[in-house]
Amino acid sequence: MIRPAPRRLWAAATVLGLVGGVLALTPASPAAALPNPLIGDGSVYSADPATLVADDTLYVYAGRDEADATTNDFVMNEWQAFSTTDVEGGSWEHHPSLMRPEQVFSWATPGRAYAGQVVQGGDGRYYWYVPVHEAGSSSPDPFGIGVAVSDTPLGPWKDYAGGPIVSQKILGNDAHNIDPTVYVTDDGRVWMYWGSFSRLFGVELASDMKTMIGTPTEFRSGVDGFFEAAWLFERKGTYYLAYAANTAGPDSWCTPAVYHACIAYSTAPTPMGPWTSQGRVLAPVSSTTSHPAITEYHGAWYMAYHTADAAGGNHFRRSVAVDEVQWDDSVTPARMKPVVTTPAHDIRTTPSANVAPWATVSASNEPVPVQYWKAALNDGIVRPNPLPPDMWGSYAADRPASQWIQYDWPEPVRIDRSSIQFWSDREPGSGDGVSAPSSWKLQYWADGRWNDIANPSGYPTSTRELHEVTFTPVTTTRLRATLNAAPGSGASSSYSALAVEEWTAGAVAPTGVEPAATSTLVGEAPELPDTVALAYGDDRVAAPVTWDAVDPASYAAPGTFTVSGTAQGYAAGRVQATVTVIGADAWRTDLAKTGTPVADFTAAWNSLASINDGTVVYQGGSASQTWATWDGVRPETRNVGYTWEKPVTVDAVTAHFWSDVAGASGAGDGVAVPASWHIEALVDGVWTEVSGAGGYPVEASAPSRVSFTPVTTTGIRAVLDAQSDGTTNAAVGVSELEVLGETVDATAPEVSLETRGPQGADGWFVGPVTARADATDDRDVRVALSVAVDGAAATTTPDVRRVDTVVREDGSHTVTARATDAAGNVSTEATASFRIDATAPSVTATLDAGARSVSATATDAGSGLVGMEYALDDPLTWQPYTAAVAAPDLERHVVYVRATDAAGNVSTATAVTVPRSPDAPLTGNIAPYATPTASSASGWAPVGGVNDGSVTGTPWGTWPRVGEQWVQLTWDRPVTVDRASVQFARGAADEADADLIPPRSWVLQYRDDSGAWEDVATSDTYGRSSDTANEVHFTAVETTAVRAVMQSWGAAEGQGSAAISEFEVWAAADQPPVDTTAPTLEFQAAPPVPASGWYRDAVPVAATVTDDTDPSPAVRVRVDGGAWAALTDDFRVTADGTHLVEAEAVDAAGNVSSRIALTVKIDGVAPTLTTVVTHEASEHVVEVTASDALSGVGTVERRVDGTWIAVVDGQVTLASGGGTVPVVLRATDLAGNTSETQTVTVDTGTTGPVDPTPTPTPSPSPSGANASIDGSTTAGVTGSATLARTGTVWPLSALALAVVLLFVGTIVARRPRRDRR
Repeated sequence: MIRPAPRRLWAAATVLGLVGGVLALTPASPAAALPNPLIGDGSVYSADPATLVADDTLYVYAGRDEADATTNDFVMNEWQAFSTTDVEGGSWEHHPSLMRPEQVFSWATPGRAYAGQVVQGGDGRYYWYVPVHEAGSSSPDPFGIGVAVSDTPLGPWKDYAGGPIVSQKILGNDAHNIDPTVYVTDDGRVWMYWGSFSRLFGVELASDMKTMIGTPTEFRSGVDGFFEAAWLFERKGTYYLAYAANTAGPDSWCTPAVYHACIAYSTAPTPMGPWTSQGRVLAPVSSTTSHPAITEYHGAWYMAYHTADAAGGNHFRRSVAVDEVQWDDSVTPARMKPVVTTPAHDIRTTPSANVAPWATVSASNEPVPVQYWKAALNDGIVRPNPLPPDMWGSYAADRPASQWIQYDWPEPVRIDRSSIQFWSDREPGSGDGVSAPSSWKLQYWADGRWNDIANPSGYPTSTRELHEVTFTPVTTTRLRATLNAAPGSGASSSYSALAVEEWTAGAVAPTGVEPAATSTLVGEAPELPDTVALAYGDDRVAAPVTWDAVDPASYAAPGTFTVSGTAQGYAAGRVQATVTVIGADAWRTDLAKTGTPVADFTAAWNSLASINDGTVVYQGGSASQTWATWDGVRPETRNVGYTWEKPVTVDAVTAHFWSDVAGASGAGDGVAVPASWHIEALVDGVWTEVSGAGGYPVEASAPSRVSFTPVTTTGIRAVLDAQSDGTTNAAVGVSELEVLGETVDATAPEVSLETRGPQGADGWFVGPVTARADATDDRDVRVALSVAVDGAAATTTPDVRRVDTVVREDGSHTVTARATDAAGNVSTEATASFRIDATAPSVTATLDAGARSVSATATDAGSGLVGMEYALDDPLTWQPYTAAVAAPDLERHVVYVRATDAAGNVSTATAVTVPRSPDAPLTGNIAPYATPTASSASGWAPVGGVNDGSVTGTPWGTWPRVGEQWVQLTWDRPVTVDRASVQFARGAADEADADLIPPRSWVLQYRDDSGAWEDVATSDTYGRSSDTANEVHFTAVETTAVRAVMQSWGAAEGQGSAAISEFEVWAAADQPPVDTTAPTLEFQAAPPVPASGWYRDAVPVAATVTDDTDPSPAVRVRVDGGAWAALTDDFRVTADGTHLVEAEAVDAAGNVSSRIALTVKIDGVAPTLTTVVTHEASEHVVEVTASDALSGVGTVERRVDGTWIAVVDGQVTLASGGGTVPVVLRATDLAGNTSETQTVTVDTGTTGPVDPTPTPTPSPSPSGANASIDGSTTAGVTGSATLARTGTVWPLSALALAVVLLFVGTIVARRPRRDRR
């Protein structure tokens, strides 16, 4: 049976010039870029587009932005238009100044030419609906929607309705009535929508194009995130409402920044709904506002919108752009696909040393407040009039003392400089708003921790200018700017926020770039290397590349071409990659050259070797140039071919027949071309005809070629059927037999695994790890890659060169990968193991209100905790945390605690406030210590601003209220005060009778003992200044509250309301000075510490304390972290063991001294003794063991003749035969405690004469030796009889027998006996 081999497209992996083994798939080429913006040179700006198709022309109407470069307002005085008959060709005609509000509408004021729309009515005329300011309007919002009419799309225009058709006055609403959109259906009905600030209205208009039918409907559902800029249209029976949406947040489907809008849309079955939200169709653009107009023209759909992309553009100098809208008609209703804006805006396509645009941005205050956009940090844009989304910022209710911003790169960068531009709206010292940082520094990540850069050139802090800092070069994947906020002045404990407009990171210029190369197959887009190698001497740094789009014509045929790109950090120019395009038959060859010729017969004068010698002859030539079979016996068929040692895949054979007889048939002699032929393959040892042959041509003077289904075989032969004259057969001949195919791929691919991610300390990763499996093959450009994580089932991705697998979970992981080529060859398994700990330790901090201290604990479930640190008041200077942190005085303090794990993760600082003590004295300006209240307050101007210590912070205000207003400061105790000052806030001059104006009059009052309010006694004038403090001195009073009572300037609401920037009240000057100096404490154990370090009895402690004002500060102590107690004369540390004794002194003002800690060790227990006696024939050994649980054993002694001598090696050895020996012992520990004496009595046996007096007892056994303790003595006897120590006489025969038995027992057994006591 023939086994066909699949036809494959082969490409040589050997032509790949992979840099670091990293390749990237080039994105598909975008649609041809339209000439966006329509006017991009900044000569004219345009905004709020509206489209119209008329007379086979596409019109785009727009307002005109005329603000200067630093004006943050919409200066729009007229409308203009653009027209084209060829959108893709990009030829637009500009029609400037088509209409101005005041010139067309006699009832309108100049300016505010906002978004409108032109539609063609049923009468063929053109109607332009526009919002304008109504002159003399008494409504809070004077906008009204007017209608102009013209006979042509370009005017001239005249007022059609004679006044607004929509306004607050007409509708009785309080809405912002702008941005009309009008749609005329095929049946002539007219529908209009309008609205802004999240309020959307719709109504049907009569056929006169101006009269509302019924009451407008306000739409509150189905239009998610609606803000403004509605656009109504219809397609295939479905109505679409596109609009500018403003649902902001870090996880928003629309926009991360509240200032920026996206374009969303909803669908409905009728012009008036019900609407169903369908999501976003256009992402936020470079301008904060966005405005859609969507129209079909020449069979394609287009969206007009505006951006800030023109030269000199900004949020108030916008320019119209047009891009194609594509549809997904596989769903109902059809959905708009996200619009791809053109041209692509990527600053990474311009060579630059700035590597910041390639980084991922993060910040300490994430989620970043929605008014800011962290992406602005590295967008390369610094505007002369930035709005909050043009910067990263930190303004929020919680404004810590320090923030950081950070860049992360997937590959290391080598940098030696960084530039930063700060932004502010407050001077430092306010404790509010956004100020320049008080200080800042740069840090880079290395060895699992943040390190300060070396040799910085300086850290300037001024705003609105780009500051460059140079430093010693570093190679890193992370850069951080740590910014210290400006604190409030005076008693303010708050900090200003921080903001950065742009932050760059400058790469060191490399010495060169290594060539990059790759390959692809004909017709397949190349996978370009995603990095190139930048050379720094002998070092190499992989730099990601943004490659240009590749023209498909470049890889339509075999050959080579180059692609240009921009490499990260390489400013010297663009980089190139060489692409080799490989044909489909790259591995296809003439296999005859490697085959062994075989034939069933060869004439003697011919050569079988000639069939693959490369020489082709058809007639003539020498006999050695051909294989032929002429012989006396000429059978009907002959065969000739090749065999190979290893299988080959064959799909075609070309035969060059040789003949010396003309004609294709009828020859019976000579050598003639065959009458017919076919090809057979040797499969499983059997020659079998191939399948799929498309016919076997027979050519006498040309190649005869046949193609067939590929077959894998070790032999191919041509079976030639000879011509015949009916009687005999002619011979056959071949000069060359070509076999086309390829050798079988038996070589497995090679696969490697590389792990990349943020590296921490000790081999840990501190973030997601990308395990990249790269495969190469000797033939296949792409293979199937199977990747498994942690033993789970493998995921196979076919037809790839690499697969990236991202592992995010903390813990230990193993990734394995195998590659399989098209021939089924499987690589060996590659393995990568790694550990991730991306979770910082958890810190718990607790306030001990009584001790005015903060204690903390930390845990870490990943790499493990390595330490804790604390900082006092500012999280800038950190110290190791070892014990509870006490407030240094009675004032308010903040203790910050953080922890670090083994991987290098540092927890966010946990802050615990130690509140100001009620005992803290009040001196100077005591307003910050009071609680403020007020008669009223505007929502944006709360009363907390009156005593925040800053005149530049947010003031307290009462707009639009008038009449009597007051603001009050209340203390938690009686205070004596004699001076106060008020600095008012002003928003308008007195004559304006509007906004905030200092009051016409005011007075200071205090609350007396009865709770009644009394005017202070003063001769000072009550000033009205908003530039300086209006100070009033008065007779000192003791009170708990002071207030300023004001009579507002305005007679009616909104005509001048009171506001205060700062209210200060001063304690009377004759009050004693504040004691802020802590006592000085000396603390030690009363008796000197013994040389051993151990006390044997209860230990008293002594303290000496001095203070600058308090003659007798209190001293408090605690033992082993227990409760604090006053130090008294009878205080003792009594318990045995090792103790931590801490003391601190507190003066009358509440100032606390530095804490002193002593280690006291007490051991009042003597050691214990244990003895073991071992008896042998020649000696007796007393083994002595002493133990002591506290200070430890010092000595063990034995008393000999009244003298104590040390026991050596814990043993006392006694010779046998010494009789009864008392061993008296004692032990002494290191603290000096000595045990009671202990006596061990050892009977060592006797050798003297015996008493001859007979004994009436039975025959005894021989005497042994024994021991007793504490003076009791017992003679050991082996038999049942017991003898007294003296006075007993054994018979001689019995004694002799005993001696013999004792000797025999000693010789035979000699077993020692151990007596334990």
